[in-house]
Amino acid sequence: VVYEAMSYGLPVITTNNAGSIIDDQKDGIIIPISDVIKTAGAMITYYNDQKRIIEDGKKGQQKVKEYTWEDYAKSVVNILSE
Repeated sequence: VVYEAMSYGLPVITTNNAGSIIDDQKDGIIIPISDVIKTAGAMITYYNDQKRIIEDGKKGQQKVKEYTWEDYAKSVVNILSE
């Protein structure tokens, strides 16, 4: 889902558990799993900064073009192996 959102130019709020390619605070926001306060904070960050929504969305859209389904599968396998 993260990759699909990125492909549409949407900003992403995710966790490390999603196995995504997001770089925290560079092209999206990574939060700790099950942290409601940080989730709300990330949402407020985007809500208050419309320019950042567009910028992070564009950065993510460009970044995800470099990844294939094969790359994603390898990434998930590597994460699960750890």
